[in-house]
Amino acid sequence: MPKSEMMFDRYEVVERLGTGNFGDVYRCRDHDLGRKVIVKAFNPNCTVGDYPPEVWRARFLAEARAMARVDHPYIAPVLGFGRTETGDPYFVSPWYPDTLKDRLGTDKYRPDDVSTMKRRRRPKKLPLIECIRLTKQMLTAIEAIHRAGVIHRDLKPGNVLLSAKADPLVPEKSIGLGDVRIADFGLCLHPDLRLTRERGWLGTEAYMSPEQRRSTAKADHRTDIYAVGVIFHRMYTGALPKARRALPNDAPDGLADWLASMVANDPDDRPETAAEAELDLIAALKA
Repeated sequence: MPKSEMMFDRYEVVERLGTGNFGDVYRCRDHDLGRKVIVKAFNPNCTVGDYPPEVWRARFLAEARAMARVDHPYIAPVLGFGRTETGDPYFVSPWYPDTLKDRLGTDKYRPDDVSTMKRRRRPKKLPLIECIRLTKQMLTAIEAIHRAGVIHRDLKPGNVLLSAKADPLVPEKSIGLGDVRIADFGLCLHPDLRLTRERGWLGTEAYMSPEQRRSTAKADHRTDIYAVGVIFHRMYTGALPKARRALPNDAPDGLADWLASMVANDPDDRPETAAEAELDLIAALKA
C-alpha cells in the first residue's frame, strides 16, 4: 500500500521513520486536528529474541500503558490507542522535532574519521549549563516513572526527545534545545508485566548498568540512575565514560564525585533515588 494511502484511523502516514524493538514507527498527520503525530504500530515480524509474537504483543501494550501511567511534563504522553484492520495494536504520541542523539552525534568513532563524517553525525558535547538543565529534567521524569512502579531500562540519547529543533545552519549551538521528553518504554519493567528472562539482557549496552548486563530481569530502578549518569558524561565530555575522558578543567569541584556515584559499578554506591541524585547534583555544583 503506498504510504500516502496508509492510514491508522484518522492518522495518515507521511513517512516511515524506522523499526523499534517490536514495532514500526511512522510520522503521521492527524486529519481531524491537522497536527503531526508519531504512530507506533506493533509488527509481529519485528521481534527480539525467541519469544513468540503474543509475548511481544503484550509487551507492546505494556509500553503504551507505562507511558499513559505517568502524566508528567518531561515524559512523552500517549494521545490515543487503536488497532489495525488485522487487529494489531498501535498508539499515538506527539511528534517532537529532535532527539538528544541528534544533538550529540555518534557515540562510537575513530578520531581520524571525524573530519570525514557528515556534520550531523560528528560527536558533539553541550555546555555545562545545558547538561545540568537537561539532566535535572531527566531525573525529575525518572523519579515520577519510578514512583509509578515503572523502570525504563533503556535510557539513552535516542530515547530522550527534545521539544525544539536545532538550527540546521548551526546544529552545535545550545540555544533552542527545548525540554526533554522521555520516550520508548518498550523494554520497561511494568508492575503488570514481567516477561524478561532471568538470564540474558535487553537494552543498549553503552548506557546499561553492569547488573543489567548480567540480567535485565534482576536490575532495579538504580539501573536508570546509572544510565542518566552515562548520558550526562556523554553530553559534557563528548564521549562515553569507558573512554575515560577527563572532565573539563573548569568543571565544578564536586561534579566528578557526583558523576562517579551515578555510574558506580555497585548499585548500592549510587544515589538511592532519582530525586536524591538531583539533590546531590545541586550540592555538587555548590561545592
